[in-house]
Amino acid sequence: MQTDVVSIQKNDWTTPPCLLTSLGLVWFREEWGGEPTTIKRVHPLACRMQMEIRDAVEADAETLGEIVDLPADVLRNVIHDRTVRVAGDAEKTVGPDADEKTRADEIVGFVAYDVRGGTGSVTQLAGEEQVAEKLLAEPIRFATVESFNVEFVVPVSDTEVRQAAENAGFDPIGYGPRFGEERTRRYRYRVS
Repeated sequence: MQTDVVSIQKNDWTTPPCLLTSLGLVWFREEWGGEPTTIKRVHPLACRMQMEIRDAVEADAETLGEIVDLPADVLRNVIHDRTVRVAGDAEKTVGPDADEKTRADEIVGFVAYDVRGGTGSVTQLAGEEQVAEKLLAEPIRFATVESFNVEFVVPVSDTEVRQAAENAGFDPIGYGPRFGEERTRRYRYRVS
């Protein structure tokens, strides 16, 4: 991935909207005094594809199952039991009257989350690093409104998702439970 360095000043309205959208709110919550904020990453996906993030519907279950290699029935239950948001190519997703099959075929990732004991929990995340990072803004936004933290357990071997979590503002807080032979890392996003 090509890395560019971009300096954004507090009232700089000349920065391309696709860049600002891809950066999200995380980078702007820190050190936003009068000094420029330097961002050392530019998402290549951000300007090439306009992402639409929407609520998952039951018709998405088969596509979500294919993404994470689980039966559609399992994902149908996830859609019913949790908040599930999907990311798709907005240029190909026609709108609310679109054929559900067409909409489902354009899904490039999803996030599932819920609340347990006053803490938001990301239970599933799928998509390339930039998509996953953008999807993580959904539980962060929800948790910010409700004033609670968000936790997330990621397999150690899943470097893309771990990187997306760190880029989205999650801090590693130690190791999580094992899934079979797989070690996991626990991440937390603290809402100030």
